Amino acid sequence: MMFLASAADIVMLYVSLELATIPLFLLTAWRRDALSGEAGLKYVVVGALASALLLYGLGLLYGLTAHTDFAGLRALLKPVPAFWLAAALITAGVGFKMTLVPFHMWAAEVYQGAPTPITAYIPSPPSAPGC
Repeated sequence: MMFLASAADIVMLYVSLELATIPLFLLTAWRRDALSGEAGLKYVVVGALASALLLYGLGLLYGLTAHTDFAGLRALLKPVPAFWLAAALITAGVGFKMTLVPFHMWAAEVYQGAPTPITAYIPSPPSAPGC
């Protein structure tokens, strides 16, 4: 999470976000019952979807500017249609990761199936709106 907060590059941003969420997939399915296994599988599927959307949006940003650092992106980005598509994909990916309102329907089922201490931990680091 410290790498995520100090990322100055879209590659580091993506890698640190994934390294923060992958252990939560395992912790969600920690118990050996059907409900926990189902919650873990749903969390993996939604996490993979969110990761794919985020990575595709970041890839479009790189394709538009040929820079991965935030300073180069800020200097070279122009509001062309591909930029708006990249912004929509990044918003959807981050929305699924942070369980924001239009993308939050999966969270209740995952929280119900995960062990109680893990349920208390899931929304804090990778899903916190400040990340």
